[in-house]
Amino acid sequence: MEIDNIDGLLTPDLEINLYRIVQEALNNVTKHARARYVSVHLKRTEGCVVMTITDDGRGFAIDQDSPTGHFGLLDMRERAASMGSRLKVESDPGHGACLSVEVPLHPKEVIDEELKANTYSGG
Repeated sequence: MEIDNIDGLLTPDLEINLYRIVQEALNNVTKHARARYVSVHLKRTEGCVVMTITDDGRGFAIDQDSPTGHFGLLDMRERAASMGSRLKVESDPGHGACLSVEVPLHPKEVIDEELKANTYSGG
């Protein structure tokens, strides 16, 4: 895990939403990816904080439907949207996965940020 200087930049609600995205991503890596390596990187850019989670696992077809009862990516997308961002997913079968979220530090509109911060996404 690598964290660049972001002290004091995130509200508690943004912190918990980013934490829950990492938690769900690592849960997915553990259950599905068979990865040997996972990296989590959090860095500050101009006007935002970017979080990237990368693994060298099995990967998946992004356009494939999730199995019934598996809502991990949906939850991560909702959390990203609640912070005024979107979850970017890059993956191909056999080539690992990369998830990223670019969170504006001063979003124009934050949707249900507190609601998502107070929910649990666990496996």
